[in-house]
Amino acid sequence: MASASNPLIIIGTVILTPLLTGFILTYRNLRKEKERYLYLSNFQILFMKWCDSDCVDNSVYAEIIKLSPKAHTLLGEFATMKFRPPSEDTFMNKWAVIHNAIPQINKNKKLLQSLDGNRILEIEIKNYIDLVNESLLRALGRSNDIQSEIKIKLRSPFLLLFQGLNFILTTPALLLAECGLISFNSYKLIVGSLIIKAISFLIASVAFLSSVVGLTTGWEQFQNMIKNFGGIY
Repeated sequence: MASASNPLIIIGTVILTPLLTGFILTYRNLRKEKERYLYLSNFQILFMKWCDSDCVDNSVYAEIIKLSPKAHTLLGEFATMKFRPPSEDTFMNKWAVIHNAIPQINKNKKLLQSLDGNRILEIEIKNYIDLVNESLLRALGRSNDIQSEIKIKLRSPFLLLFQGLNFILTTPALLLAECGLISFNSYKLIVGSLIIKAISFLIASVAFLSSVVGLTTGWEQFQNMIKNFGGIY
């Protein structure tokens, strides 16, 4: 009985280690995505509060500027866009929405007050406000999608196993990068390598099927199946 249970314990350990690793990594990604969503949501609320004050509340503006660098980073792909500012003749390929639009709103608002009204400036201010809002809404929508995708992974043992194995296989490369023996660009290439993903997928598939068959048929029967399959008698 003990000889039959020991291999099952070994298989269980081999399966649970990458499975638990995958779960921890996936749950951490979900938590980070929720934090990203919360930060951008709070930033949007603060921005709208400033807009509701007719963009004249300097204390709120100062807070927005202080939070802008992180908000810009968390916007990800929606942080920049191709844009032609009204005062320019050419398009800018990577125009930073947060860093450029919000100070421009503030500048135009002060100029508008000094001119005692200007229709063109009013339209510009509204357009800049819309640009900031649209970028934030797109990022929030994308964050919602990512959270949904991560939650699906959390309910899939196979995907957790795959991610855990992928992390374990690439850990040596990460250590080499941390020690400066290889560049982080090389590490990223290794992590994204199709070979690593294929190996992780193959091991995960074999391990997952082995655990299912081993648990349902029992270790001794499972051993016999392997021997018969491989022609071992």
